[in-house]
Amino acid sequence: MRRRSAAVIYGVLLVLRVLLAAQPAYIHPDEFLQMPEIAAGDLLGLDVMRTWEFVTAQPIRSILPIYVFSGPPLLLLRLLRDYIGAPLSATNLFMATRGFTALLSLL
Repeated sequence: MRRRSAAVIYGVLLVLRVLLAAQPAYIHPDEFLQMPEIAAGDLLGLDVMRTWEFVTAQPIRSILPIYVFSGPPLLLLRLLRDYIGAPLSATNLFMATRGFTALLSLL
């Protein structure tokens, strides 16, 4: 009985995690807006506004975390766009990066 209760609690928390991953972020906009924007510009060839932290000859922020967390889902979107003509929309970009982060949180 105890094991079943733990499985139910885990299932409820897992559903909650997925639902919250689809919500817009207001606490840390850099994490969910600025990071994918930089990666989308580099990996998808989109016209984006790079913030001052990344445009100088000696940037103050590293691009590595951006590529680690935003790169794989954006590369998947690029493959889908190039091979089956899937559209790139702001919603697709947002959900792909947030979904990937939610999946990583399960590890």
